[in-house]
Amino acid sequence: MLKRLLRSILLAPLAVVLLFEEWGWAPLAALFARLARLPLWAWLERKVAALIDQVHQAAPWRAARTFKMDVKARAKTWWLQLKS
Repeated sequence: MLKRLLRSILLAPLAVVLLFEEWGWAPLAALFARLARLPLWAWLERKVAALIDQVHQAAPWRAARTFKMDVKARAKTWWLQLKS
């Protein structure tokens, strides 16, 4: 009984979202195309794109550094286990 109630409570908003997504795709695309012509919006898009580029450029180094720290921690743990 509770499972059925929860399912209907959760499925109703999901159905609304899917309906809006299907219906609203073309109007939303047109709205964002109009927004893209505004100078403030174009400036914001450039700033966000620059931030994304910075993250993508830094990501490999951060991943390598994190991996290095993980390997060092595991090696230290292994070494301490061997000593005891």
